[in-house]
Amino acid sequence: MQKQLIVATTNGLFTPKEDLSLVSDAGIQKNSLYFGTYKEQLFNVFSEKVTLYNQDFKPLKTFNLPQAFTDVSEESNFQLVGKNLLIGNSTLSVLDIETGKYVADVLLSEDLINEKINNIKVI
Repeated sequence: MQKQLIVATTNGLFTPKEDLSLVSDAGIQKNSLYFGTYKEQLFNVFSEKVTLYNQDFKPLKTFNLPQAFTDVSEESNFQLVGKNLLIGNSTLSVLDIETGKYVADVLLSEDLINEKINNIKVI
């Protein structure tokens, strides 16, 4: 039996062309903690900043993370909800990736019964 890739969309099923490249180098830099897409832009989260790029990976803007985000690390969890990036570890903070505005400690360690956030899912 021959294997075949079929993609399901809201417009039905289709079979991509044979020469379709499903994986490409996104130019993710070393020390990146989280890489995502927002609208027509790409963004990279580092421990000290967030950088937005166009589709050609040319930087559009960079937001330095404030002192409130000093605990952003490889152990942090990230989830993009609209234009808001949720960052969870011992607290939950929110960064607006369009403006760079942030709200630190939406949930505190005490709210989490002194546990760390190990997963973020928005339903």
